[in-house]
This record gives sequence, C-alpha cells and structure tokens, in this order.
Amino acid sequence: MNFIDDNGYGLLIGVDIRRLTAMHYVEGNIPNDIWPKLFTPMNEEIQKIYNQNEYFIVTDLVPKYTKGWLKIQAMAEKKGLLKKGKIGNADSMFFNVKEIVSIYENELKHNINKLFNI
Repeated sequence: MNFIDDNGYGLLIGVDIRRLTAMHYVEGNIPNDIWPKLFTPMNEEIQKIYNQNEYFIVTDLVPKYTKGWLKIQAMAEKKGLLKKGKIGNADSMFFNVKEIVSIYENELKHNINKLFNI
C-alpha cells in the first residue's frame, strides 16, 4: 500500500493489466457473496485434495475478475492514464499505480456487476 499511497509508478513489459498485483489491494471492496460468482467452482477431484476454506485455487483459464481488469485497462486508456510504447519487441505500459487502482476501487464500489458481467 505504501507504493500506491506514495504515488508510485508501474511499468508492465510484455503483459497487460492482468499482471498488476497492486489491483488486489482494493479487493476488500468485493462483497463475500460476489466472490463465488467470479470463478468456476473447482471440480470434485480438486476439492477432495484441497479444502476451499484453506486454499484459493482458480481453475478457469481466464477468470471473470481478470476480464474485469481488462475493462479497467480500457477505462485508463480512454482517460489517457497509460503511456504505451515498446521496450525491445515488447508492448509496454507506464502509469501511476494509484490512478489505475483508484479506477478499479471505484468500479468495485459502484459498478461491480457490470464490471464482472455477473
């Protein structure tokens, strides 16, 4: 949180916003009843091995929450908050992390169903 609160900048090289770990810091705004809607339930074989109350395992190739993160990226792009370029052959994005995370936080508080298509 210090990095976010101190207006730190992020640089993503060759990946999109779905790799921005800082997004998790505002997920306390996701109500408990919404979490199960964001992931496909684990199959029975996995449930036998891992207790869902003790482990967080995602078996979706592209979970709904990461699709929501891509919407946040699009919103940030539209607002001009992402500086895009290339580093070598890799597409890159440079941005103020707090600005991006704040968009996510706002959407979680006010538009969560639309954000995650639930």
